[in-house]
Amino acid sequence: MNKFTYPMEVNKSEFSQLLKLVNICFPKDSISGGMLARWPHCYQKNKLENNNIIKKENKIVAHVGCIPQELIIDNSNIHIAGISGVATDPKYRGHGLMKELLRYCITKMKKDKVLFSYLSGDRQRYNYFGWENAGREWVFNITVRSLGSQDKQMDLMIRDFRNNKTDIDIVKSIHEQEKYKIKRDNNLYRLLLNRGGNKVYLISDNKKNWSYLVIKSDDNKVFYITEYGFKFNTDKKDLIQIFSYIFETNKELEKIVLFSPYRHRMNKMFTEISASWYISTPWMLKIIDLPALLKSFSSQIKIKTILTRSKGEVTLQIRNTDQEVSMFLDCDSIKICNIRTKNILVLTELEMVRLILGLSAPNTVFNLNKKLSFLDNIFPLDFYIWHNDSV
Repeated sequence: MNKFTYPMEVNKSEFSQLLKLVNICFPKDSISGGMLARWPHCYQKNKLENNNIIKKENKIVAHVGCIPQELIIDNSNIHIAGISGVATDPKYRGHGLMKELLRYCITKMKKDKVLFSYLSGDRQRYNYFGWENAGREWVFNITVRSLGSQDKQMDLMIRDFRNNKTDIDIVKSIHEQEKYKIKRDNNLYRLLLNRGGNKVYLISDNKKNWSYLVIKSDDNKVFYITEYGFKFNTDKKDLIQIFSYIFETNKELEKIVLFSPYRHRMNKMFTEISASWYISTPWMLKIIDLPALLKSFSSQIKIKTILTRSKGEVTLQIRNTDQEVSMFLDCDSIKICNIRTKNILVLTELEMVRLILGLSAPNTVFNLNKKLSFLDNIFPLDFYIWHNDSV
């Protein structure tokens, strides 16, 4: 390591030094109050085992955060980890420090039984380590023009979020009803709702049915809705009132960009008030444990199998690794195990991500034989990480 230390976890006495490094490497986050303000869930003094560093002469010169999270899918918890704050002091770049830290984090994730990891960043850089574009979400672009003419009468109450137990409980009661989400305790709700750069609106009707929006903005021209929760009977008129209010009270605002899970009851209504929309892969994912990953999605796989009356078997292998798992589907039953089938599909690490957790059905990306056509009914698997949860 040429006088650099081996990767290690940061300690409390080094916390301020760590913040200084990441603030230097991510100057754009100064708009939101700096890295601690914008990413409070990634820099917690009582969870310093999540922050991994390399030092030289007692100075922190590189950092990679590895933040454990519990992803809730179909009422099951999946242990995942987000890679955050990948930073190297500009004076010490080119020494392979990021590579050492990422390998260190991968080893930690395997030991901690993480099923998959996610991050955002340069695809060509992180492909080398096994992360690939994946996941699915709708992105809606809303403008004053797309909202059309609206009734000036306001029958909704819209106000700013107050950082107190009552308002946190309101948001919590709504968000906990979401099918796909990251598990949060009360402290995590508080940290995320108060992230630097966030503006949170609470909305209620005359029956005290609540909705909320979490907005992130780097300037006054574009707002990004990173999380939302609407009362069940929200209609188009309600949405027009809400978004018209936001435009009217933010005079420089030109566009609202709303991120939404691929399968969500609100998506159809969002198309009715948007100027444009598209489907995107929001994250880059790396599969850490293929067999455990498929088993954790077994409920979803079974539901898809029953609905489509799918029948078939396949053994999935990640090339040049020992990762292998088999699926047996028989119309109304499934079996996920290590018994090898006659249909063996060997893919690279990146290809396996695209197959299982990618943007579209396998046969739109891979030229699979007819015996494996049933995979189009099963993959990609559905999950979602709200942007406000991201690391």
